[in-house]
Amino acid sequence: MGRGTTDADKMGIDDVRFISKMINAVITDYNADAVRVYVAGISNGGFMVQRLMCQLTDKIAAGASVAAEIMDSVHLPCNIKCAKPMILIHGTKDNHVPYNGGAIKGQNGGNGKDGYSFSADSSFHLWAQRDGCKGNYTTENLPNKVKKDNCTVVKKTYTNCKGENNVILYKIVNGGHTWPGANSTIVTQLLLGNTNEDMNAGAETWNFFKTRTLQTCNAPSKLNAGISSQEQ
Repeated sequence: MGRGTTDADKMGIDDVRFISKMINAVITDYNADAVRVYVAGISNGGFMVQRLMCQLTDKIAAGASVAAEIMDSVHLPCNIKCAKPMILIHGTKDNHVPYNGGAIKGQNGGNGKDGYSFSADSSFHLWAQRDGCKGNYTTENLPNKVKKDNCTVVKKTYTNCKGENNVILYKIVNGGHTWPGANSTIVTQLLLGNTNEDMNAGAETWNFFKTRTLQTCNAPSKLNAGISSQEQ
């Protein structure tokens, strides 16, 4: 898993290799475009997104990580071969993965055994550093279209990065451990916090992904992207 502290990690299950082989299979068996492979996920899935961006840098064109940050346990091994477009989306009232960083509240209840993460803002700046972004980022307050969701969105963007790559943080002010635009109930609100309805994370992610490719990474073409001997 992406956090480096889960039961799967402790059992030595290699999720990264599995996903790498799955990508190869989709490309070779179903004629998928090797330069347009993207990853998106929330919570543990969001941590996995950031791990895949580091460890499958020659296969992933862009990523979107929701309610997850850079883990201190998997920060140092990240040696990306080229700049990676990245979206981070995080609620300031997330009680499971704190916006300001610290102990993750997983199955062990936030006692440190589930690992520690950087803050959302630090993760944003670290990805910008990895992508060679220069200068300052821009800040935009998105329209508060739905006031009953009790939260708003601040969009922070690094634009002066290598090639076509941007790094974006959607700061969900008063938002919880949730996917913006998803259906929310009284139960999910009690368990996870507010779900923002001013933006649709799925739509924002796809609008970001669809213009990004692996061209700047010297990626394999659609026709010659076979399975390497190590992954057969």
